[in-house]
Amino acid sequence: MSKNRPALLTLVLLGAIGPGAAWSTPDTAAGEPAAAKAQTPADLRARLIELRNRQQAAPKDPELSYQLGALYLDAGDPKAAEEQLERAIEEGTTAADAWVLLGQAWLLQDKFVEIQAQIPTDEIPDPAVKAGVVVLQGLAWLAKDRPNDARASFQEALTLEPDLSSAYLGFARVSMAEGNGAAAAEALTSAAGGVRPDQAEIETLRGELAQANKDLPAAERAFQAALDAKPYQYWRRRQLAHTQVAQNKLDAADANLTAILAARPGDLAATYLSAFSAYLRGDYQRAYDSISPLLKGQVEEPGALFVAGAAAYQLGNYNQARELLTLYLPRQPADANARAILAAALLRLGEPQEALATLKPLLGANPDAGVLALAGQAATLGGEPKEAVTYLERALALSPQDAGFAGLLGAARIAAGDRKAGIAELEKLVAAGGNGLQSTELALLRERLKAGDLPGLVTAAERFTKRYPKSPDGPLLRGIAQARTGALPAAKASFEQVLKLSPNNLDALIGLADVSLRQGDLAGAETAMGRALEQKKGDPLLLRNFANIALAAGKPDQAVARLEQARQSNPDNQALVTLLAAVYTSAGRPLDALQILADKGDPKDPAVLTERSRAELRAGRVAAAVADARAVIELQPESADAYLNLGRALEQEPDLVKAQAAYEKARTLRPDDTAAAAIGIARTKMLGLGSATSEQTATQVADLVARTLEANPAGAEATRLRALVSVAAAKPGQAIQLLKPLHAVDPDAGTVYQLAMSYVQAKDPRGGIAILKQHVERYPKDLAVRLALARHLMADKQYASAVAELNKLLEQDWGHTDAQIDLAAALIQAGRPQEAKTHLAEATKARPKDMRIKLLQQAAEQKSGPGK
Repeated sequence: MSKNRPALLTLVLLGAIGPGAAWSTPDTAAGEPAAAKAQTPADLRARLIELRNRQQAAPKDPELSYQLGALYLDAGDPKAAEEQLERAIEEGTTAADAWVLLGQAWLLQDKFVEIQAQIPTDEIPDPAVKAGVVVLQGLAWLAKDRPNDARASFQEALTLEPDLSSAYLGFARVSMAEGNGAAAAEALTSAAGGVRPDQAEIETLRGELAQANKDLPAAERAFQAALDAKPYQYWRRRQLAHTQVAQNKLDAADANLTAILAARPGDLAATYLSAFSAYLRGDYQRAYDSISPLLKGQVEEPGALFVAGAAAYQLGNYNQARELLTLYLPRQPADANARAILAAALLRLGEPQEALATLKPLLGANPDAGVLALAGQAATLGGEPKEAVTYLERALALSPQDAGFAGLLGAARIAAGDRKAGIAELEKLVAAGGNGLQSTELALLRERLKAGDLPGLVTAAERFTKRYPKSPDGPLLRGIAQARTGALPAAKASFEQVLKLSPNNLDALIGLADVSLRQGDLAGAETAMGRALEQKKGDPLLLRNFANIALAAGKPDQAVARLEQARQSNPDNQALVTLLAAVYTSAGRPLDALQILADKGDPKDPAVLTERSRAELRAGRVAAAVADARAVIELQPESADAYLNLGRALEQEPDLVKAQAAYEKARTLRPDDTAAAAIGIARTKMLGLGSATSEQTATQVADLVARTLEANPAGAEATRLRALVSVAAAKPGQAIQLLKPLHAVDPDAGTVYQLAMSYVQAKDPRGGIAILKQHVERYPKDLAVRLALARHLMADKQYASAVAELNKLLEQDWGHTDAQIDLAAALIQAGRPQEAKTHLAEATKARPKDMRIKLLQQAAEQKSGPGK
């Protein structure tokens, strides 16, 4: 969604607040009002101070109480006015209109019962004063939504005092409430020619009538005339400013609002209008800062919620925009602007389905073209491209010259499967030039990303950024491409540029965290991912990334603690259960992962089975890992991820032929995302070269590796594949140089295994043992790596050390069959065959037909001697 001023903001403004008081205070009885000598708010304050001082000297003077009550009423403080006028009446004031003024104070406080029940109408001898009371009673009936009773009261007032102006004003209010503008205008004409007309009140109602008719210039003129008549009444100035803001006359509005806030710093509506004015000027930070105090203490004034939410969106704080506008919409459900901004924020937060649901009420018979286009974007991103095409075709039909809508439609056609036609349509639009092509060019950039044209994307994104320097999308896509090609410093600079334009851009924060991690800047990665989590609290994917950073920083306990804290608030959330299991596995605690999956995981959930497979593999239980991976495929036969996991498990069995077949199936199921599958295929073919029967096979593998690396030049998998190529080329030293920096920032078990093996190939087995020991010290519950360490120790003939490591493993998992077998072998070599027999007997229970167990039993018998 564009960050330009939304088209419907004037309607939002007109519906957000009223004049700040239910009614103003017309002069309904004879005599000069108490504030007649006050011409400005300063004059009014001076008169109040003077009368309060005089009242201190004569506290029982009813006339002073009356005058103070009248002044407080004019100053807009009905509660203080009520207190003084009640005091004046109790003390016996001679003012004929004291009851009228008290009724006005009650009216301003919505005390309608008091107006109708407590004023002794029958005891008021003066018909003019009595008529004023009856007018107030009519206004109370109107406030209770009883227009017929209100009319009867106003007619009674005219009977008591013919041509009473305030009675005609009452009739005008009834007509306005019923939507009868002509009758209201006629009543206002009668009021202007009636007895004791209140010019300020007449002009105020004229302004409100013009405002209801959307004639804002006429409303402004009327409110200015009302203010000129009574300049000391601040709410009239606020009505004027309100209309000026709605017309975008921001300098004039700000001058009036500054005057109000100088006299009344806490005025709610004036503060809101001032913030709204800043928003319309594009000063979003000032708008947000000035409106924020109204949101403290759970004050939820609708206008304040809207401005704060809209400003938060413009500042890139999409999560807060969502929170504020979600509170606002139930109060103003028909506000199309708020729905559009909320939907745009949800799109930025990666919630396209929720964004589309927010827009649905606006997509009926006569929707706005911009709203339809936004719905099309949401449907495209939400995986409903055919629905998106429908919305965007409707948007383009309403606005056929809008190139931006045409670009979105082209992108939707691509997503719907008509890629060739969609790209051709986009390219045609760009070639034609003109305005409104930003979204079209952006769609083409994203297509380059999907196609893997990373160098081309960097160049195109540079052009896009020059054309649209305020858009964060150009540097964002450039940064993604640079990160994928391994240009990490450039990628970091691109993501930082995005964050200058959009400080809370979620994609940029995630990208910056990834690049910082790969550069070894663990603190920077942790900070960026922490900021991302502030935008999308509790998101499982972001929590996983944060945990991975903590793991890389050697803080497994911190990773686990973060996940445990998130799960406590939602203990049955399967996504968090599987995520916690994944973090346990990555932290080298596979048995803990298996335990939480057994306790809290749904055994029929493919995600649970997937994590259980990973945990089994990390625990060295390869057969169980393969079984779980196959169980996932039974539940989700078209899942590319399931076949990838099966391939990884089969590699460890090892069954390279079946592993390669699993990777091939994954590539078939997801041809647009082949990186992981292609690397798996290349790796299994590389590992199988030892059994290659021809030079042609080796050449084919080398070609596959080259193509794989060309398409996927960066990342841990690619680095490990390069290292594997180096080992195959008898260059283990080169492999070590590739793997050591990767191990420093990403101590994954796969990297540890391969680095240790590279040391062995370099005829430095103890270098490999040192790497494995370092990992086991860091992750003492990582059973698979401890098993690998024991095997390396046995290969180096360090049998006693191997026995010690295997005993530690079995202390954690006595049923680990492979560890039992390896321990028996180590004990035999260490000259302890009798102990070996115990472990071989345990292993036989699990694998009674295992040939290796039988051979070790024979060796143990031979070592222990006959009959022993």
